[in-house]
Amino acid sequence: MTTYTVMVVNNSSWTNPVFAIFAQIPEAEAGQSRHNLAWLTQAIAKENTYLFQWNTSWGLTWARQGVARGKIWQPSRSAPLPVDPADKATSHAEFTHNGDFQLAYQDGNPDGERIFVHDSGTTPTQDKAASSVALTLYGRPVCATETGPNLLHEFTTTLTYFIAAGDISQGLRQGSLTRSGFPFRRSRRWLT
Repeated sequence: MTTYTVMVVNNSSWTNPVFAIFAQIPEAEAGQSRHNLAWLTQAIAKENTYLFQWNTSWGLTWARQGVARGKIWQPSRSAPLPVDPADKATSHAEFTHNGDFQLAYQDGNPDGERIFVHDSGTTPTQDKAASSVALTLYGRPVCATETGPNLLHEFTTTLTYFIAAGDISQGLRQGSLTRSGFPFRRSRRWLT
């Protein structure tokens, strides 16, 4: 498994902003009701350096909430379900509700690039019991989408990364960033 690193140096005039790496999936950029989340976060004091590091260990997790603008997305307490876009046994999962929410593997044909989640017919609508599922990378949620009966969600694992700085918490929905203090800016150098 490949390890990736990004070194961030705070040469700004702000004393202790939080720097966040967002790992964007194409479906979220295309407006397909998937929402990128602040993924790796770290406060970095003025004139200090921090090394972000991760590998491509994929997973799925869920939450008892939707994906609301201005809210922090908090996953359930269960560990992410490990997934692999190239593995027949782990590239597809089913999200069900039988008194409680559950994510479990489901047979499917892998394509090597995407992870699929099928919401069962027992998954309630958002107005009855809000819930959402998220793709995780390195154990942390990257992108979340709201669930509902008989929906199919796909998460492409070909990502684009960018860095933002300001008052950002891990799990904050990308579209929720404020423009006070630090403006929300994409970095000039994209990582793929």
